[in-house]
Amino acid sequence: MKHDSELRDVRGNRLIQRYTPNERTNHWITAISGLAMFHPSMSWLYAILGGGQWTRILHPFIGCVMFLSFLILAIRFWAPQLSIQE
Repeated sequence: MKHDSELRDVRGNRLIQRYTPNERTNHWITAISGLAMFHPSMSWLYAILGGGQWTRILHPFIGCVMFLSFLILAIRFWAPQLSIQE
């Protein structure tokens, strides 16, 4: 993965990385389990998590892990804002 200072657009402007690959992976694992349970046409997604029963078992736990990771992310974004205001 490129370092943040190396991420540039076509014009050479520095890009800001919004989410890390780990954060995106975390989100999509939870989304896949939720989509599989949300609509029958998405039931083929059950296979990714080991079948219907495993999806129903894992989804709440994956959701809790995702909530905690987003909470940590929010605190990481919020903490620098406190030092700006002081």
